[in-house]
Amino acid sequence: MSQPFLATWEMQVALYSLLKRDAVLANGVTGVFDGTAPDDTNLPYVVIDSWLERGDDVHNHISRELSCNITVWSSYEGLKQASTYANHICMLLDHQTLVTDSWATSIMRLEDSQALVAPNGDRQLILRMYFKVSPK
Repeated sequence: MSQPFLATWEMQVALYSLLKRDAVLANGVTGVFDGTAPDDTNLPYVVIDSWLERGDDVHNHISRELSCNITVWSSYEGLKQASTYANHICMLLDHQTLVTDSWATSIMRLEDSQALVAPNGDRQLILRMYFKVSPK
């Protein structure tokens, strides 16, 4: 099979699998979801969404830069609960390696985070993670 041109889907699957298997998240949040959570999902939960992929080829070397948002949703009044899970996600991902069938990360780090309050009072802690990937 030839090398896929885009890395987003394989990275999404690998990231989802990693977070879904994590014992701390499995025992603390309602679920880890791809794109959006079902409307009736109890908080807290985690959503992986909003991918951006850029080509970063140099000469004969293929690579990609990706970023994605991982959002921790919480109904806790304040940021303590969302921050606890967001911190754990950062510890799982920051400066670690994620490997797929076709791609491997050479850099994985937190780009930034943002805390928001939804109109209904729910808290969102959004982590924007950066990935530099190259073909295996």
